[in-house]
Amino acid sequence: MAGSSTSAKAAAAWTGASQPPVAGAQPLSWDQTIAAANREGSVAIYGPPTSDAQQALVQGFQAQYPSIKVEYTGLPAAEATNRTLTEWRAAKYATDLLIAGTSSHFPLMDAGALDPLQPFLVGPNAADTSKWAEGQLEFADDAAHYSLVLAYISAPTVTYNPSLVSPGDIQSFKDLLAAKWKGKIAILDPTIGGTGQAGAIFLYATEGLGKDYLRQLFGQGLIVSRDDRQIVDWIVRGTYPLEVSGSQTVAAQMEGQGVHVPMLGAENMREGGWTSAGSSAVAAINRAPHPNAIKVYLDYLLSKDGSTAFARSVGYISRRTDVPIEHVPDVFIPKKGINYLPSYKEKYVRLRDEMVAFLKPLMPA
Repeated sequence: MAGSSTSAKAAAAWTGASQPPVAGAQPLSWDQTIAAANREGSVAIYGPPTSDAQQALVQGFQAQYPSIKVEYTGLPAAEATNRTLTEWRAAKYATDLLIAGTSSHFPLMDAGALDPLQPFLVGPNAADTSKWAEGQLEFADDAAHYSLVLAYISAPTVTYNPSLVSPGDIQSFKDLLAAKWKGKIAILDPTIGGTGQAGAIFLYATEGLGKDYLRQLFGQGLIVSRDDRQIVDWIVRGTYPLEVSGSQTVAAQMEGQGVHVPMLGAENMREGGWTSAGSSAVAAINRAPHPNAIKVYLDYLLSKDGSTAFARSVGYISRRTDVPIEHVPDVFIPKKGINYLPSYKEKYVRLRDEMVAFLKPLMPA
């Protein structure tokens, strides 16, 4: 398993920020940076494919900085990563920022295709970390340079049909091993990226669970699907009474439409649970064509207005503490005194290949 040494290696291999400083040159003032960004005229972003995310990541910035066009391309994270890496290796330096899950950033970081973000965090909002949780920006990579986490949630652990399951039935992940649940538990495929995999990482890495527990859990005859909406439909219809580590987004959407789909949070489970950053991390591409526009865009994204728009668009909690959280269901909000595994951190993202190799022989045919 790769770890902090990988981040250190990537940092050592860094070829310099997209706009290397000129020896003896004075740094630009913020007004000069904005003027330079206006001359560059655009900032190119790969980001989440939803219309809500695109609106949040484009409209507010565009209104504030009309001379800097946001060239936004919404793509699934894996596609965005592959396209960025292909372009970069072909010396087609067309992209400035990638906003995606942290696991999308590490292949680029390993290839040397990311720049440290600190040289870009020079605007008044980016430089003032007093409004952020624990008084600092959070990075997912061990070196704390490349993958900046903007928002997160506490992921629900179990979703269930209240006609078939009582909340008191499940107070520990080990309760899922009861004979009455055999052949009745659905799970989002943990061998592919997403919430199912994040939940499986928690089960794999948590003391008292781990490999022995997963062998027993899969011995329960889990019903595996790659379609999170299908799984939630199964729960609602009573086809299966419960799921573990499924899609909180789909369940929350259905709750908003008046369909009761109760979810158990980490606070309901003896072992705790995990936090997820979803598609809420940003990275700067090496040799980006618009380095000053990156600085201006990141400053907006880290402002209260930018952070609020983005957090609302993805349904997550901004790490900026003055951003309202009324849009976030209570089950998604971390509670004090509960064990949470940060599934988006480099340590756990890099554990996924090892975990998938372990799980594949346990998966149903």
